[in-house]
Amino acid sequence: MKYQAIIFDLDGTCLDSDLYVAMNYVELFNKFHPEYTPSLKELVSFSGPPLTEVFSKYFPEYDFDTLYEQFSSYAKKYANKYSRLYEDELEVLDLIKSSGYKTAIVTSKKKEATRNSLNHFKLDHYMDVVISLDDVKNAKPHPEGLFLAAKKLSIDPTNCLYVGDSLSDFKAAQNAKMDFALAYWGLKRFTNFDGMKYILNGYKDLKKVLIDEK
Repeated sequence: MKYQAIIFDLDGTCLDSDLYVAMNYVELFNKFHPEYTPSLKELVSFSGPPLTEVFSKYFPEYDFDTLYEQFSSYAKKYANKYSRLYEDELEVLDLIKSSGYKTAIVTSKKKEATRNSLNHFKLDHYMDVVISLDDVKNAKPHPEGLFLAAKKLSIDPTNCLYVGDSLSDFKAAQNAKMDFALAYWGLKRFTNFDGMKYILNGYKDLKKVLIDEK
């Protein structure tokens, strides 16, 4: 096998959650900045970066806990209703597990929200390790979460592939010296793919890399 472990981001990689994230932020802007209407491009960009990054940029006058309390209330309302799995995802995850790969999630979501999503969409039993924002001191693009996942899997980071959909995912992989596969099946668009090992247009592309060509 090319790798011993496959580590996934959650939103935008394992869950098609762009609509849910966008709706959360529409509600947040309506409450805290009703005079400002974010563009569609901005709403799409909010799916991926840690909440701390977006909050500090768009709501610098409010403390994190106040914003997070509101964001969490919207998340409980929208998360499962407006998220879905990707085409061929479960089939490919089954093949990855049956082929002997270790698997993990490293996400910028908080633990409660992460567990809720994984359980609702029955992804929890596919993952050997789950690292959420609560488990680290430094969010992506810092490599702490990826290093922690590799440590818990007892696998050297250089033998792991990280699959993610955002620039912070890519930078985290670079910082951890892990190969990176871009989950290019969401709404985000990139102009520079330098340094990315794989560009994936769907889960079948991941199957080609890990199963068909191993």
